[in-house]
Amino acid sequence: MLKVQNARNVLIADDNIINRRILKAVLGSDYNIIEAEDGLQVMDILKTRGDDISVILLDILMPGMDGYEVLRAVRADPKFTALPIVVTTQQDDTEAEPVALALGATDYLPKPYRPEIIKQRIHNLILLRESTVFINAMERDSVSGLYTEDAFIRQAQGVLDANLYPYYYVISMDIDRFELVNEIFGLEEGNQILQFLGRSIIHSLKNTGGVAARASGTKFYMLYPAKAQGDEKEVIRFLRDGLASYPVDFILTPRFGVYPVDTKTSTATTMCEMAHTALKAAQKRIDEPVVYYDEAFQKKVMEEVQITFEMRSALEDGQFHPYYQPKYNLQTGMLQEAEALVRWIHPERGTMSPASYIPIFERNGFITQMDLKLWDSVCAHIRQWTDAGLDPVPVSVNVSWVDIYNPNLAVLLRQTVDKYGLPTRMLHLEITETVYTQNPHLMINALKALREAGFIVGVDNFGLGYSSLNMLGKIPVDELKLDMRLLDNNLFVKGNRSVVKFIVEMAQDMGLSVIAEGIETADDYQYLKQLGCRMGQGYYLSSPLPETDYARLLREERKWKGN
Repeated sequence: MLKVQNARNVLIADDNIINRRILKAVLGSDYNIIEAEDGLQVMDILKTRGDDISVILLDILMPGMDGYEVLRAVRADPKFTALPIVVTTQQDDTEAEPVALALGATDYLPKPYRPEIIKQRIHNLILLRESTVFINAMERDSVSGLYTEDAFIRQAQGVLDANLYPYYYVISMDIDRFELVNEIFGLEEGNQILQFLGRSIIHSLKNTGGVAARASGTKFYMLYPAKAQGDEKEVIRFLRDGLASYPVDFILTPRFGVYPVDTKTSTATTMCEMAHTALKAAQKRIDEPVVYYDEAFQKKVMEEVQITFEMRSALEDGQFHPYYQPKYNLQTGMLQEAEALVRWIHPERGTMSPASYIPIFERNGFITQMDLKLWDSVCAHIRQWTDAGLDPVPVSVNVSWVDIYNPNLAVLLRQTVDKYGLPTRMLHLEITETVYTQNPHLMINALKALREAGFIVGVDNFGLGYSSLNMLGKIPVDELKLDMRLLDNNLFVKGNRSVVKFIVEMAQDMGLSVIAEGIETADDYQYLKQLGCRMGQGYYLSSPLPETDYARLLREERKWKGN
């Protein structure tokens, strides 16, 4: 075999030795020549030296495995989809050319050979392939093998413009806490997971003409063309199952944002932004790993934008008001405490549900400003009731998990009660148990600081999970609020009564006051009373009251006690 240093390799496949010698004589001065006598030899050479082959000159009529079969086999291997294959056959074989091109041939050369034509076409094909490989290398992520974000945008726009499918979905994907994989197992293991994910994504899109990118870190984009609505769910399921089965001692939890393309007028960039917006929503929802950017979601996003725009002026205008829900002694029926619940009374939309804005305030941090204002209003009201001789009972306020991250929380609360000359026993604090699951150490330190400052602290929305029960002996609190709504509003479902009894008795044994919240029925009330639960609140006893109505209740309670 003629060997040319620093030249490209040309594989000549022809059962006729004369034809091989002619082609070698034409091309041997410019290229390294590798010979094959039939299709089987071609496939064997590609297995061992496929990466080194620059172009194949392939005869159609060969024994054993002919050129058509070679074309089918080579083009079926993703590794060789871009490898140039030039088919050679007799000049009068008019049927061979269209069939070969349909099977994936790059070019067609008739026999007898014309040396200058052969040399020029081979030269052009090799340069074109090398340029394409270079461009692909620049456009591909080196770890996952997927497109870069910029290249993806161009490719996706082309797929959308072709409009070959009735449905298209842009999917944004990320993996929760993936940085811990790199910290625990090292970057090499992290890269192997990304490589696995890249292969999985390519496999899931291979039959659709879809494209995908690794934008950064574990952030991926996919454009999935679909024949039917709902087909995209199979892609998501495939990727979730694949990551769940990956052999690493870490739970790989993917999140997805999906934008169903409803109009081609938007650019691919805009569609990716919409999918990513949905992804960010999925990352904030523990039990909802897939979020669609549909009409309902868009409405919700716009509502969040509007709420965010109005929240500061609403605080300045005094639109946030404390409503007071009484807590009664379940044994005596007397008013014992109250809980202050925030209500946003909008000048145009009326009283807004806390569920529509509290999560937004917690995400953007505004909750701390609103809480400070609410605490101040509650203390001001207690001062007013005290000065009016109404003998007010202690009022509890909610402390958001965001507030816990403020190292000066205890100081701020103490300054608020001192401002109105109130003892700390008049302002109780309720902290949701989810803070413990997020950051146990932080919660314990914050609770210690609040109790050292003189406040009575309770755990709000206490649930029935193992985390709830396990944390009781670890956190320094005075009160436990058992949320009856977590029991499906039915204490008489099999097992629920015994669970409630167990929690109440366990808390009492630990010296904790138990407050049942969410008492909605007479059955709830009677059962808790018989159980010996000391205090409760809920709509069966009283709804949250505006300050004027609650002050009237205090007056009635004072008269009742006087009698």
